[in-house]
Amino acid sequence: MNVAPSFEEIVQLGPDIICGYLPNKEITFVNQAVCTISGQSASFYVGKKINEFGYPASFVKDFEAGFDTCLFHKRVENIDIFSSTNNLKNKYFNIQFVPVLHPQNGEVMKIFSISRDVTDSKLIELGQKQTIHELQVLSTRLVNKSNRLQNFAYMLSHDFKSPLNNLGGLLSLYKESKDEEQAALSALIDASFQQVLQSLTNMTSLLSVNQSVEIELESLFFKEVVQTVCQGIDLFVQRTNTVIETHFELAPNIQYNRSYLESLLQNLITNAIKYRHPTRNPHIILTTSIQQDKLLLTCRDNGLGIDLEKVGNQLFGLHQTFHENPEAHGVGLFITKNQIEAMNGRIWVESTPGVGSLFLVEFDLKPIN
Repeated sequence: MNVAPSFEEIVQLGPDIICGYLPNKEITFVNQAVCTISGQSASFYVGKKINEFGYPASFVKDFEAGFDTCLFHKRVENIDIFSSTNNLKNKYFNIQFVPVLHPQNGEVMKIFSISRDVTDSKLIELGQKQTIHELQVLSTRLVNKSNRLQNFAYMLSHDFKSPLNNLGGLLSLYKESKDEEQAALSALIDASFQQVLQSLTNMTSLLSVNQSVEIELESLFFKEVVQTVCQGIDLFVQRTNTVIETHFELAPNIQYNRSYLESLLQNLITNAIKYRHPTRNPHIILTTSIQQDKLLLTCRDNGLGIDLEKVGNQLFGLHQTFHENPEAHGVGLFITKNQIEAMNGRIWVESTPGVGSLFLVEFDLKPIN
């Protein structure tokens, strides 16, 4: 017949460090775990107080504070305490003070302390706090770096763009010369000037994406944004006999950054026209739809197409061009990808050489009803 262990046996043989005290903090009981750890007998402790064993002052202070709180409020009190005593050096303990109340007057008769080694979990907690602190420091450094990039972008735009525009005006006057040699030289200078101006524009656009900490959002309708983009490239569209077809019925609008969306659509449309097939007019189809909790924008064209097996992951790289097109700089898709990823989205492409391409953009935002 199995006999259940008594309370005294559980207290004596348990792994936790258990001590009993009178309200004046005098020790009346210690279990076997105390004796095993210290190498002392129970009689060494009984009749003494916690401040009589030469423990560090900080340990005694924290212990007595928990004890006094338990005694005053007559309730269980928990504290975490660091031990630097010889037998328990560099250990963290959770100590639970449990009051035993008189059944008639409700006064505290005894208090038991139950100490449990929580060193491993405490070190993990401290490690997590240290990691959080390091991340906060890193975040501050990144914000500071972002601010410096913003200042650099402003400097480029402010200090260089105006002189370049003035130079462009002077070149326009120079190009009016009737001299053939001067005209040829003017064309070369103008081409170099336009390349520098385009590089500056691309650089400031890229820097503005990377430095953005808070991106302004607004409710935008795809149809209206496409109309705005097409107004800016109207001559390009007409000259190439491009047809732009839109289907935004399933997801007509989105909460997004206006300049990012305009830049995205302009890059997709102008790329489809730039890389048009020589034997057919460009036909671009833009659609939106809802895919679970994502909004999907697609741009399909009937252009030259891309050999994805050959191009691989280079398609969205900086200064990557894959067709013999003098207008290609390999910057547009790179900036577009950065802008999309800054908004927690993604972009990818499906393409067949000679048939056309399908660009897919997934927005991590729900459309506004």
